[in-house]
Amino acid sequence: MSSQFEKWFRWVVSPLAGLMVYAACQYLLPPNPFDDYYATFGWKAYAIDVLATLFGTLLLSESSILLSRTLDRLMPWERQPAYRLLLQFVLLLVVSTLTIYSIAELIGLLTTPPNYVYTKADELSIRQTLIVGGLVAFVLNGLYTGEYFFRRWRDAFLETERLKRDTLTAQFETLKAQIDPHFLFNSLNTLTTLIEEHPPMAVQFVDKLAQVYRYVLTNRAQDMVPLRDELTFLNAYTYLAQMRFGDNLTVTICVNGAADTATIPPMALQMLLENALKHNVVSRSQPLTISISETPDGWLDVRNTLQPKPHPEPSTGLGLLNIQNRYKHLTNRLPDIRQEAGTFVVRLPLLLPEP
Repeated sequence: MSSQFEKWFRWVVSPLAGLMVYAACQYLLPPNPFDDYYATFGWKAYAIDVLATLFGTLLLSESSILLSRTLDRLMPWERQPAYRLLLQFVLLLVVSTLTIYSIAELIGLLTTPPNYVYTKADELSIRQTLIVGGLVAFVLNGLYTGEYFFRRWRDAFLETERLKRDTLTAQFETLKAQIDPHFLFNSLNTLTTLIEEHPPMAVQFVDKLAQVYRYVLTNRAQDMVPLRDELTFLNAYTYLAQMRFGDNLTVTICVNGAADTATIPPMALQMLLENALKHNVVSRSQPLTISISETPDGWLDVRNTLQPKPHPEPSTGLGLLNIQNRYKHLTNRLPDIRQEAGTFVVRLPLLLPEP
């Protein structure tokens, strides 16, 4: 229960419920000998009744809160909702009956003349008071429990909306990363050169470029894709990059059994390859080496030689963050990113498709 609702529940709902109980008892119960007592003592008798009723209602609300909190610890709603509902109903019935009966006895001690003999009408009044008070107790507990479920629903709704927003953001950033204007510009420049100097290679280059963008457009909305499809796409992307950098870029892929069974977020490997090309020197004197291999414990190890550019491009960190956020939506296993001995290493968890 939130602190704001708890204050409202204790100091507004409970007193109003108490006054409703008192009014209901006054107007619904049949006439009884207590009427002479009210006529004799006037407002003092009514004041005692009202205070006792308010006190009783406060006890009902506090016992309802205590009962619900105790059951939340011992038997949460998520575990066994049917048994929880039954147990809460029975315990609340017992607690409310004892509380209301005790308050009725207290009122009787304070207001009943000495040596008063209870009649059948008095017993009927007590039973009616128990029924009305019990209904109020269930209303109070229903409000408390309803607030709990409303808060859980609201939190779940907000979390769902947050995940939707994060997913859309991740998809948008993924799309921006894959259809990078710089990559397309560089590819078109390379294509122009090939058309002029090596027309047959230009045809193959166009085929690989189409393969890359076809894969991006087909799988950009997918959560996971087969690892083999991702590797096929990466080979096409690597071909385009090597046509630009030549022998200055070496990419080795050593993945066997996992390619047929594992899945991976789409374009994750391409983003790592592009990240390595963006932040490292790629030249004849400093060729860039990138290796991709599977590990026995179910990871994909992606590493590149660490040779930062002397004038690095501004880094937003969105590429790696994008991959991490997408994994958060899929599994508790998150990518492992680190530097070790002149090498930048990213280990991606390999995921198994849902049966």
